[in-house]
Amino acid sequence: MKSSAVKWAVVVGVLACVMGSLSVAAPRARAGACATLRHYSVGFAAAADSALPADGGVLFVPTLANGRGEGNVFAPHGAAPLESLRRGSRALRSTREELAPGWVLLRPATPHRGRLTAHAGSAQRAFSMAREDGPSLAAPASPSLRYYPSQTVQTRRGRSTASAYNSLSLAQPPPAGAYAVIVRHAAAAGQAPRGDGFGVAIESPEQRTFTFSGDGGRCQPRAPGEVVSAGSDVTVFFVSANGQRSPDANVRVR
Repeated sequence: MKSSAVKWAVVVGVLACVMGSLSVAAPRARAGACATLRHYSVGFAAAADSALPADGGVLFVPTLANGRGEGNVFAPHGAAPLESLRRGSRALRSTREELAPGWVLLRPATPHRGRLTAHAGSAQRAFSMAREDGPSLAAPASPSLRYYPSQTVQTRRGRSTASAYNSLSLAQPPPAGAYAVIVRHAAAAGQAPRGDGFGVAIESPEQRTFTFSGDGGRCQPRAPGEVVSAGSDVTVFFVSANGQRSPDANVRVR
Protein backbone atom coordinates (compact mmCIF):
# COMPACT_ATOMS: atom_id res chain seq x y z
CA MET A 1 0.00 0.00 0.00
CA LYS A 2 2.81 2.37 0.94
CA SER A 3 4.63 1.60 -2.35
CA SER A 4 1.45 2.26 -4.35
CA ALA A 5 0.91 5.59 -2.62
CA VAL A 6 4.46 6.65 -3.44
CA LYS A 7 3.96 5.75 -7.11
CA TRP A 8 0.76 7.83 -7.30
CA ALA A 9 2.52 10.74 -5.64
CA VAL A 10 5.26 10.60 -8.28
CA VAL A 11 2.69 10.45 -11.09
CA VAL A 12 0.76 13.43 -9.69
CA GLY A 13 4.00 15.39 -9.30
CA VAL A 14 5.02 14.75 -12.91
CA LEU A 15 1.60 15.78 -14.20
CA ALA A 16 1.74 18.97 -12.14
CA CYS A 17 5.14 19.84 -13.63
CA VAL A 18 3.89 19.21 -17.17
CA MET A 19 0.76 21.32 -16.68
CA GLY A 20 2.83 24.06 -15.12
CA SER A 21 5.21 24.16 -18.07
CA LEU A 22 2.30 24.31 -20.49
CA SER A 23 0.69 27.17 -18.60
CA VAL A 24 3.96 29.13 -18.86
CA ALA A 25 4.63 28.28 -22.50
CA ALA A 26 1.15 29.23 -23.71
CA PRO A 27 1.33 32.92 -22.74
CA ARG A 28 4.78 33.14 -24.29
CA ALA A 29 3.46 31.72 -27.55
CA ARG A 30 0.54 34.13 -27.55
CA ALA A 31 2.80 37.07 -26.75
CA GLY A 32 5.08 36.19 -29.65
CA ALA A 33 2.21 36.01 -32.15
CA CYS A 34 0.81 39.01 -34.03
CA ALA A 35 -1.74 40.67 -31.77
CA THR A 36 -3.88 42.10 -34.58
CA LEU A 37 -4.53 40.97 -38.13
CA ARG A 38 -4.20 43.80 -40.65
CA HIS A 39 -5.05 44.32 -44.31
CA TYR A 40 -5.13 47.06 -46.93
CA SER A 41 -8.50 48.52 -47.88
CA VAL A 42 -9.65 51.42 -50.07
CA GLY A 43 -9.43 54.80 -48.33
CA PHE A 44 -9.58 58.49 -49.19
CA ALA A 45 -6.63 60.90 -49.45
CA ALA A 46 -8.59 64.12 -48.81
CA ALA A 47 -10.40 64.95 -45.58
CA ALA A 48 -14.20 64.84 -45.48
CA ASP A 49 -15.95 67.95 -46.86
CA SER A 50 -12.78 69.10 -48.64
CA ALA A 51 -13.22 71.47 -51.58
CA LEU A 52 -11.65 69.81 -54.61
CA PRO A 53 -10.35 72.11 -57.40
CA ALA A 54 -11.96 72.01 -60.83
CA ASP A 55 -8.89 70.25 -62.27
CA GLY A 56 -8.79 67.76 -59.38
CA GLY A 57 -10.81 64.76 -58.32
CA VAL A 58 -11.17 62.11 -55.65
CA LEU A 59 -7.98 60.21 -54.90
CA PHE A 60 -8.51 56.73 -53.44
CA VAL A 61 -5.48 55.33 -51.63
CA PRO A 62 -4.43 52.05 -49.95
CA THR A 63 -5.19 52.30 -46.23
CA LEU A 64 -4.15 49.91 -43.46
CA ALA A 65 -7.06 48.52 -41.47
CA ASN A 66 -7.43 45.93 -38.73
CA GLY A 67 -9.16 42.60 -39.28
CA ARG A 68 -8.99 39.70 -41.69
CA GLY A 69 -9.92 41.76 -44.72
CA GLU A 70 -13.59 40.92 -45.28
CA GLY A 71 -15.73 43.76 -46.62
CA ASN A 72 -14.13 46.93 -47.92
CA VAL A 73 -11.01 45.55 -49.60
CA PHE A 74 -9.63 45.84 -53.12
CA ALA A 75 -11.80 44.35 -55.83
CA PRO A 76 -10.32 41.17 -57.33
CA HIS A 77 -8.91 41.32 -60.85
CA GLY A 78 -11.69 41.50 -63.42
CA ALA A 79 -14.38 42.47 -60.91
CA ALA A 80 -16.35 45.72 -61.01
CA PRO A 81 -14.47 48.63 -59.39
CA LEU A 82 -15.37 49.49 -55.80
CA GLU A 83 -14.91 53.24 -56.33
CA SER A 84 -17.65 55.53 -57.64
CA LEU A 85 -18.90 59.13 -57.47
CA ARG A 86 -22.52 60.03 -56.70
CA ARG A 87 -24.71 63.08 -56.41
CA GLY A 88 -27.51 62.07 -54.10
CA SER A 89 -28.69 58.67 -55.29
CA ARG A 90 -27.51 59.28 -58.87
CA ALA A 91 -24.20 57.89 -60.07
CA LEU A 92 -22.00 60.47 -61.77
CA ARG A 93 -20.32 59.48 -65.00
CA SER A 94 -16.62 59.71 -64.26
CA THR A 95 -13.18 59.14 -65.74
CA ARG A 96 -11.07 56.59 -63.92
CA GLU A 97 -7.29 56.51 -63.86
CA GLU A 98 -5.43 53.74 -62.08
CA LEU A 99 -2.22 55.47 -61.07
CA ALA A 100 -0.72 52.38 -59.41
CA PRO A 101 -2.09 49.29 -57.64
CA GLY A 102 -4.46 50.59 -54.97
CA TRP A 103 -4.14 54.22 -56.16
CA VAL A 104 -7.18 55.35 -58.16
CA LEU A 105 -8.18 58.83 -59.33
CA LEU A 106 -11.83 59.54 -60.24
CA ARG A 107 -12.98 62.78 -61.88
CA PRO A 108 -16.48 63.76 -63.04
CA ALA A 109 -16.61 63.20 -66.81
CA THR A 110 -18.31 66.58 -67.31
CA PRO A 111 -17.68 69.79 -65.32
CA HIS A 112 -19.34 69.45 -61.95
CA ARG A 113 -19.88 72.10 -59.30
CA GLY A 114 -21.08 71.53 -55.77
CA ARG A 115 -21.32 68.51 -53.52
CA LEU A 116 -20.73 64.90 -54.43
CA THR A 117 -20.18 61.70 -52.47
CA ALA A 118 -17.33 59.32 -53.16
CA HIS A 119 -17.98 55.62 -52.47
CA ALA A 120 -15.38 52.90 -51.88
CA GLY A 121 -17.20 49.68 -51.16
CA SER A 122 -19.21 50.32 -48.00
CA ALA A 123 -17.24 53.48 -47.10
CA GLN A 124 -18.22 56.92 -48.34
CA ARG A 125 -17.07 60.52 -47.96
CA ALA A 126 -18.57 63.84 -49.06
CA PHE A 127 -16.66 66.48 -51.04
CA SER A 128 -17.44 69.58 -53.08
CA MET A 129 -16.05 70.61 -56.46
CA ALA A 130 -14.88 74.22 -56.84
CA ARG A 131 -15.17 76.41 -59.93
CA GLU A 132 -11.47 77.26 -60.18
CA ASP A 133 -8.41 75.15 -60.84
CA GLY A 134 -5.92 74.66 -58.03
CA PRO A 135 -2.23 75.61 -57.96
CA SER A 136 -0.27 73.42 -60.36
CA LEU A 137 2.24 70.83 -59.18
CA ALA A 138 5.77 70.88 -60.59
CA ALA A 139 7.19 67.66 -62.06
CA PRO A 140 9.70 65.61 -60.02
CA ALA A 141 13.17 67.16 -60.27
CA SER A 142 15.78 64.89 -61.89
CA PRO A 143 14.47 61.60 -60.49
CA SER A 144 16.86 58.68 -60.13
CA LEU A 145 15.40 55.21 -59.58
CA ARG A 146 17.43 52.15 -58.60
CA TYR A 147 16.50 48.49 -58.30
CA TYR A 148 17.98 46.32 -55.55
CA PRO A 149 17.37 42.58 -56.04
CA SER A 150 16.45 40.12 -53.35
CA GLN A 151 19.44 38.73 -51.49
CA THR A 152 20.32 36.40 -48.64
CA VAL A 153 21.80 38.06 -45.57
CA GLN A 154 23.38 36.67 -42.41
CA THR A 155 21.78 37.67 -39.10
CA ARG A 156 22.32 36.63 -35.49
CA ARG A 157 19.54 34.09 -35.85
CA GLY A 158 20.85 32.67 -39.09
CA ARG A 159 20.38 33.36 -42.78
CA SER A 160 17.35 35.24 -44.04
CA THR A 161 16.15 36.74 -47.33
CA ALA A 162 15.94 40.47 -47.87
CA SER A 163 13.19 41.39 -50.35
CA ALA A 164 13.85 43.28 -53.58
CA TYR A 165 13.11 47.00 -53.45
CA ASN A 166 13.27 50.28 -55.38
CA SER A 167 14.92 53.46 -54.16
CA LEU A 168 13.85 56.79 -55.70
CA SER A 169 15.82 59.99 -55.16
CA LEU A 170 14.94 63.53 -56.27
CA ALA A 171 17.16 66.57 -56.77
CA GLN A 172 14.61 68.76 -54.95
CA PRO A 173 11.87 68.16 -52.36
CA PRO A 174 8.29 67.66 -53.57
CA PRO A 175 6.26 70.79 -54.40
CA ALA A 176 3.80 72.18 -51.87
CA GLY A 177 0.53 70.24 -51.92
CA ALA A 178 2.02 66.95 -53.17
CA TYR A 179 0.53 63.97 -51.32
CA ALA A 180 2.36 61.05 -52.93
CA VAL A 181 4.84 60.14 -55.64
CA ILE A 182 3.81 57.57 -58.26
CA VAL A 183 6.09 55.33 -60.33
CA ARG A 184 4.73 53.28 -63.24
CA HIS A 185 5.94 51.85 -66.53
CA ALA A 186 5.99 54.24 -69.45
CA ALA A 187 3.10 53.65 -71.83
CA ALA A 188 3.84 52.27 -75.28
CA ALA A 189 3.00 54.47 -78.25
CA GLY A 190 -0.74 54.64 -78.80
CA GLN A 191 -1.56 52.84 -75.55
CA ALA A 192 -2.98 54.09 -72.26
CA PRO A 193 -0.72 54.02 -69.18
CA ARG A 194 -0.98 50.91 -67.05
CA GLY A 195 -1.78 51.11 -63.34
CA ASP A 196 1.33 49.15 -62.38
CA GLY A 197 4.43 50.08 -60.40
CA PHE A 198 3.81 51.64 -56.99
CA GLY A 199 2.87 54.75 -55.04
CA VAL A 200 4.54 56.10 -51.91
CA ALA A 201 2.98 58.68 -49.60
CA ILE A 202 5.15 61.72 -48.83
CA GLU A 203 6.06 61.80 -45.15
CA SER A 204 7.68 65.24 -44.84
CA PRO A 205 7.97 68.42 -46.97
CA GLU A 206 11.75 68.01 -47.30
CA GLN A 207 11.72 64.32 -48.22
CA ARG A 208 13.82 63.55 -51.28
CA THR A 209 14.35 59.78 -50.97
CA PHE A 210 11.60 57.15 -51.21
CA THR A 211 11.77 53.38 -51.01
CA PHE A 212 9.25 50.72 -51.93
CA SER A 213 9.06 46.99 -51.31
CA GLY A 214 5.94 44.88 -51.41
CA ASP A 215 7.11 42.93 -48.35
CA GLY A 216 5.55 44.62 -45.32
CA GLY A 217 7.54 42.55 -42.83
CA ARG A 218 6.35 40.50 -39.89
CA CYS A 219 2.71 41.04 -38.90
CA GLN A 220 2.17 43.42 -41.85
CA PRO A 221 0.33 42.64 -45.09
CA ARG A 222 1.96 42.88 -48.49
CA ALA A 223 1.90 46.48 -49.72
CA PRO A 224 -0.06 47.06 -52.97
CA GLY A 225 2.28 47.54 -55.91
CA GLU A 226 5.20 45.93 -57.69
CA VAL A 227 8.94 46.60 -57.61
CA VAL A 228 10.22 47.81 -61.02
CA SER A 229 13.21 45.94 -62.46
CA ALA A 230 16.43 47.49 -63.74
CA GLY A 231 16.32 48.58 -67.38
CA SER A 232 12.62 49.51 -67.29
CA ASP A 233 11.47 52.87 -68.62
CA VAL A 234 9.12 54.52 -66.14
CA THR A 235 7.29 57.78 -65.54
CA VAL A 236 7.42 59.50 -62.16
CA PHE A 237 4.88 62.12 -61.07
CA PHE A 238 3.26 63.69 -58.02
CA VAL A 239 -0.40 63.63 -57.08
CA SER A 240 -2.15 65.84 -54.54
CA ALA A 241 -4.76 64.71 -52.02
CA ASN A 242 -7.25 66.77 -54.06
CA GLY A 243 -6.61 64.75 -57.21
CA GLN A 244 -4.26 67.04 -59.13
CA ARG A 245 -1.43 65.49 -61.15
CA SER A 246 1.97 66.92 -61.94
CA PRO A 247 3.62 66.52 -65.36
CA ASP A 248 5.53 63.27 -65.85
CA ALA A 249 9.28 62.89 -65.52
CA ASN A 250 10.77 60.03 -67.53
CA VAL A 251 13.62 57.88 -66.24
CA ARG A 252 15.20 54.47 -66.81
CA VAL A 253 15.62 52.24 -63.78
CA ARG A 254 19.24 51.48 -62.94
